Amino acid sequence: MNYMKKINLLLLFGVLSIMTFGFSACSDDGDEIGNASELLGLWEPIHAEGYEIFDGERDAWDEDVNAASNDADYNRVEFLDGGIYNNYYYYNGWKKDVANGVYKLNGKKLVVRNDEEEETYELTIVSLTSTQLILETKESWGDEEFYEKVTYKKIN
Repeated sequence: MNYMKKINLLLLFGVLSIMTFGFSACSDDGDEIGNASELLGLWEPIHAEGYEIFDGERDAWDEDVNAASNDADYNRVEFLDGGIYNNYYYYNGWKKDVANGVYKLNGKKLVVRNDEEEETYELTIVSLTSTQLILETKESWGDEEFYEKVTYKKIN
């Protein structure tokens, strides 16, 4: 599995695992997403853009994605009431992944914790409506960097 696919998997697992922390939003910081309850439901990725810098090489992408493919790099994510999330991958039909977790919402920051890998990730909610969710992440490790913005459509 190449580096980008590993990061995409980690990103998705991270988003799904932080969900269990529950919702909490600060009303005095002016950095709110609006109706936080719109996050609840099943989301499918439809577009991804970003870049990674690894070993001095920059690799960028801007593409529509099809999560319903046996070789998809992106998965569905379901946010449940109570801060729990589930991850679904496609392999000859949709399957619930064992890598689920918890999430916490703090303004526009979505913090997810993956139960299986015990990894925590912080994502920024760029936009949230009743039908669309856009998440963004950026991480750096020394001279390596990863940035991605993924657009999801609500399935239910």
